Amino acid sequence: MCQFGSECDEDAEDVWCVCNIDCSHISFNPVCASDGRSYDNPCQVKEASCQRQERIEVTHLGHCQGEGVRDLYIPCPSRYRNYCLHGDCQYPDNLGPPSCSCHAGFSGPQCEQKDYNVVFVVPGSGKIRYVLIASVIGALQITIITLVVLCVTRKCPGKKRKFVQKQSGAPYDTDSTLRTATLPT
Repeated sequence: MCQFGSECDEDAEDVWCVCNIDCSHISFNPVCASDGRSYDNPCQVKEASCQRQERIEVTHLGHCQGEGVRDLYIPCPSRYRNYCLHGDCQYPDNLGPPSCSCHAGFSGPQCEQKDYNVVFVVPGSGKIRYVLIASVIGALQITIITLVVLCVTRKCPGKKRKFVQKQSGAPYDTDSTLRTATLPT
């Protein structure tokens, strides 16, 4: 059962939930979330909630304020360069053991485990191409229909039709002569 913005993927093997959340276009607006982490914007909180399949909510605007120095991290020293296999190494100020901030789709103490329960799908340009093609076709159809309606309800440009007047029998030009209707008396 997929929750927190994810969708069930019934076609894939060993994959249960898909997160279609793309935060790449969202501007920087730091927030603190209920998991105690700071995120660059509220969209990333929603993405993390979807990826972890747990409720994570924004608690307040701005970076999280740690209790003392325990939540302050600096980049790891060079001796821990490869400590996190698929993530970023973080080193606490109080000289505790290093920790990892795993990249999307990985978990574990050193980000060594592939998370097969969640797949991250970023919409590609293919869908946009189909929408663009459909929009152009729709615009062309509206233009053609408008031209046909205008041509039927008004005189088509470039075509001069000759009509014979009922009284005199002489032809007249539809663009220059007004027709007069004769009513039976």
